Amino acid sequence: MNLEALRDGNFAMLGEAVTDWDQMVGKLKRLQARAENELDGKARKASWAGLNATVTREFVTKTAKEFEDAVSQARSVRNILRDVRQELISHRENLREELTRARKKGIEVIDTGGGKFLVTGQCRAGETPPTQTELDAVKDELTGILKKATESDDDAAKALRGLSNLSKLGFSDAPVIKDREHAVDSVNAAKIRQQGIELEKQYKKDTKWPYEWDENGEHPRWGDSDYTGKVGWAERDLMESRPLEGADYLSISKWASETAAEEKEKNPDIDENAFRHTIWQAKLTYSMGEEKAELWADAHEAYHPRTAHADHMADLVNNVHGRQLGRDTLDEVPYRPAGMAGPGSSPEAEDRILREARRYAQSDEFAHPKHFEGFDR
Repeated sequence: MNLEALRDGNFAMLGEAVTDWDQMVGKLKRLQARAENELDGKARKASWAGLNATVTREFVTKTAKEFEDAVSQARSVRNILRDVRQELISHRENLREELTRARKKGIEVIDTGGGKFLVTGQCRAGETPPTQTELDAVKDELTGILKKATESDDDAAKALRGLSNLSKLGFSDAPVIKDREHAVDSVNAAKIRQQGIELEKQYKKDTKWPYEWDENGEHPRWGDSDYTGKVGWAERDLMESRPLEGADYLSISKWASETAAEEKEKNPDIDENAFRHTIWQAKLTYSMGEEKAELWADAHEAYHPRTAHADHMADLVNNVHGRQLGRDTLDEVPYRPAGMAGPGSSPEAEDRILREARRYAQSDEFAHPKHFEGFDR
């Protein structure tokens, strides 16, 4: 946002949009009440039989719930618009006050276009001209105000676009956003959650190692997979049919586990699990191809207990990122056959994988089990 746009900004239309969305919330709340009382309420009291007892009743209940979710999303849009308007007005006032203070010191600020401005001193008769330090202080203050205003504007736009993208299959896919400050984080978390849910559906459909939990939330074939000589049962199944490939798999898996532990010691802020899965799948993809890397990853994820299901879904998301990183690395650094340094070893490729994985595992992009709290397959 440039100086002139903020200084002369008229946010009346934004205020009108807030009012419109506030009225929309009220209208949707009335529809929600009718849906709960007339649709869902009557559906629960009715006597259903045959397909109507399952398909139709479920459809009516789901439709009624959509009105509640529509209210939540309308509130989110209103809250984002309301907060960004208040923030921009506050930034505008701060800018105007700083410009007034600058003029009193004999400092003129000129908007030169293209988001740039010039701070210059006016030499008045009988007065000491402003020093370079004073000019620089005004420039820094104005730059800071404009930066904050731009962040408010950009984050609001990003959050609104994110809400729109998350609602492709219905209002319930979108998060409830209480304020603009946390809007981008909320949308990003919802995006990760949605990706994990979709990947879990695909995993459940495609995996060759289906599982069921017992009354204790355990699977009878659950086993260790710590790469110190013990692996899970599904991984053992693969190793029996792919012994040579399995040897490379174990070597890379052990490297990923040890490297992630070492990285965590050096950098406590990194998410060790996201880092480990990213470098693991990236190097497997780089060494043996994406299809095989995904096959081994699916085997690793099989037979987990119910208590580890959120972790399993986070792993699915991070594994996808790792395989993309492996593909990108392969495009930049041609694969080198296995040698003394290990399977498919390439220092340049490994450095690239580690560098990107460090960035990813310290950003707001990686998946964490908290993103999938409350989800049950």
